[in-house]
Amino acid sequence: MRIVLAACAALASGAAPEAGDLLHRVAEKYRAADAYTVEVRIRTEQGEPGVVSVGGERAKLAAAPGRRYRLERGFLRIVSDGRDVWSHRVDLRQYTVEPAVSAAAGNDAFRSAEQTFLRRFAALATASVETHFMHERMVKTRAGIRRVFVLQVRPRAPEPRIWTEELWIDVERDIVLRSVLRDVSPHVSLPPRTRTTIFERVELTSPDALEFRPNLPRTARRVEYFRERTFAHDTDSHPWYKQGP
Repeated sequence: MRIVLAACAALASGAAPEAGDLLHRVAEKYRAADAYTVEVRIRTEQGEPGVVSVGGERAKLAAAPGRRYRLERGFLRIVSDGRDVWSHRVDLRQYTVEPAVSAAAGNDAFRSAEQTFLRRFAALATASVETHFMHERMVKTRAGIRRVFVLQVRPRAPEPRIWTEELWIDVERDIVLRSVLRDVSPHVSLPPRTRTTIFERVELTSPDALEFRPNLPRTARRVEYFRERTFAHDTDSHPWYKQGP
């Protein structure tokens, strides 16, 4: 879903919505989600104007009760059916199989992605943050034209890193369509960073609607461990990326 401004971006003026109430609705919806599919596109910019490094990636994530999940991120594909975890490195054409209860690396990669792209939104509406309504607009999505409220969220108390976040919220579905996280260090040696996450697909669905099968290609070879054992952990210093709701 490529999100762009619709031609009819301007809306009739009216009273600004209560940002806190909208954020609570979003948090409750994400907190109640036990089965879902999420597809995201991420762009990261770091540095001062004129000297900015840019990176990007895509990720797909699906989960259901019973330790069942699927994660696609970079060269990594991880699937758990609740009993076993298949970790497939596409670039190496190798995969491992481990019991779900002991597949620490795969489980950690999934939990990190789930926290980054879903669970942290269930923890937004707390006393430790303040929320402000910024503006209203219409955006074009894969599902059609959506009415969006843009909120700004930031910490009430000083943090080791100073951050603010813009949330683009579909007000009909109470779904986050875009997150723009600006992270500025108080230390001069660390340049500012902006991380934009566009949610191309968010479906909070029934567990029965999802399947969790490895679907490995014939060219993949089973190994005990990868030649390069790297997993796509999210190492963002933002506190919501490290702790659960």
